[in-house]
Amino acid sequence: MTTVKVDPSAAARERTARIFIDTFATFSTGDCLLVRTPDCVQQFAPHSIAPPPMSNSAFAAHLAHLGEVMSSFPLTVKEMIDNPAANQVLIWATASPLWLPSVTGGVGRSSEDSEEIDWAYTGEYMFLLSFEDGEAGEDGKGGKLKRLERVIEFVDSKGTTKLYGLMQKARRILRGDKV
Repeated sequence: MTTVKVDPSAAARERTARIFIDTFATFSTGDCLLVRTPDCVQQFAPHSIAPPPMSNSAFAAHLAHLGEVMSSFPLTVKEMIDNPAANQVLIWATASPLWLPSVTGGVGRSSEDSEEIDWAYTGEYMFLLSFEDGEAGEDGKGGKLKRLERVIEFVDSKGTTKLYGLMQKARRILRGDKV
């Protein structure tokens, strides 16, 4: 008979990774901060188009900033790889924004003063999540968590340029400017 060992740290890493992923769908800063150590840093790559590394408060502000023009930015996981030796999880995902109706509905726009905007966008992302040692919390459902010490987010550089442009247009629309 074969015995399978269950690695509680692997389950905690996956649970934390899932909560991290879900924060993009909900923009919940509470959930975002629940899974991070107090000094967790989120870095972005490639450096050529990425913002500087973000502290927890800066990343929470980033989520709020996204929520000003999007109702959600849900990630679809293509692959998740657990690396117990490095205490890391690698996530390969895609994401498409769900724009606020006030953005795509064209508030302040008319066909005479603006172009038709194609709001479709799907970007590709990779997240390298590095965890603290030991389980440090619970997810509110009795599951153990391993908090994040560091996140490296690799963005789709060509796609992100398009996304930044769409976000700028969305902000102009919300201000009532012509696009």
